[in-house]
Order: sequence, then C-alpha cells, then structure tokens
Amino acid sequence: MRKDILNKRQTSALALLKGSPEVNKFYLAGGTALALHLGHRYSKDFDFFTDKQFKVANLLRGLQRRGKCQDIRKDWGTLFLEFDTILCSFIFYKYPLLDPPSPTPWGFEIVSMREIGAMKIMAIGDRGRKRDFVDLYFIARDLGIENVWQDFETKYAGTGYDSYHFLRALTYFADAETDDMPDMISKITWKEVTKFFEKEVRKIVL
Repeated sequence: MRKDILNKRQTSALALLKGSPEVNKFYLAGGTALALHLGHRYSKDFDFFTDKQFKVANLLRGLQRRGKCQDIRKDWGTLFLEFDTILCSFIFYKYPLLDPPSPTPWGFEIVSMREIGAMKIMAIGDRGRKRDFVDLYFIARDLGIENVWQDFETKYAGTGYDSYHFLRALTYFADAETDDMPDMISKITWKEVTKFFEKEVRKIVL
C-alpha cells in the first residue's frame, strides 16, 4: 500500500479515524483508494461507501467524538463533511462488490482496482471529470479495457443502464477539458489519456 501518497493532514485524519466502529462499516473507494494501490497521483479527499443502510446521525456523532467536523451536508444515506480539514463522503451504495475488500492499517477496508474501475466508468457516464479519466487510464492500462468494461457490466447488471451511453462517454471529453490535471506522481499528459481511450474503446464489443 502506497501510504506515501498521503499528506500530513490526511495522515492525521486517518489516525483519528483509526478503529472507529462507525467508519469500519464502510470501505474506501475513489481516487485516494486507487492512489493507495498504484501511487500514481495525489488525492485530497476520502470517499467511503457501504452497501448496508446506516443512520447518518449515528455516524456523525461517532465522527464528532473523534475530531472536528465542519461544512456538514447530509441526507438519507449520504454524509459529506470536512473531518479534521479533510473532505470526506460517506455514501450508501447498493451495488454488489466484485471482490472482497482488503484490510487497511486504519480498520476500515479498501476495494480492489477492479471495483474502482467499474465505479469510474459509472462516474464518467454521469459527468466525465479529468481525474476520473486519468484514474481509469491507469486501471485499464493494467487490467485491459475489455476486462474493466466487463466488470462494469457485472457490477451494474439489472440496473437498466444504457450501454451505448456509457461507451460513448468514454470518448466524450468536452466536460473534462476545463478541469485541471490531477496532481500527478506518474507523469502523463491529457492528450495521452484521450488518445488511449479513442483507441482502446474500439476493443469493446457490445
């Protein structure tokens, strides 16, 4: 695990969360989870998910006992806040896991690259951000775009998603053009990323 991608504030926040019975019911996914796997970039926030319903009020109380919580936004099944100055999200996410998540030194679990790849395709289909394309580039380069697409189809089977929409989204970069590049460790250009998807997506057969 590439803990060197964490800055001092993130390390401090994770130390405060360590062993939290409330947080340990969640798994870490998203950009920071992938960076912990690959060490390809820095990521500022923590995205936690669970496929089990939870009481937002109980989670918030547990977090407030461990550190400073501010800028709190909550709804059914979702909690967004700054915990010890780090942006955190806690989300009820009903979709089944492809692989059992792995333990971390902080008590909660972390999902696999396969899992993150499928979730990144879903995110790109909603609104493709540059960081999502960059993350998916590194996943697809390692696992193969066809395998990542198959994982997406498996994870979201039965949801009625439009395959053509998501396939088209993988080569639609207009929404991402104005985003800044993530803070990279492994050097890559935006042009290399777009060219990769324009070429590789042709391998996917619907």
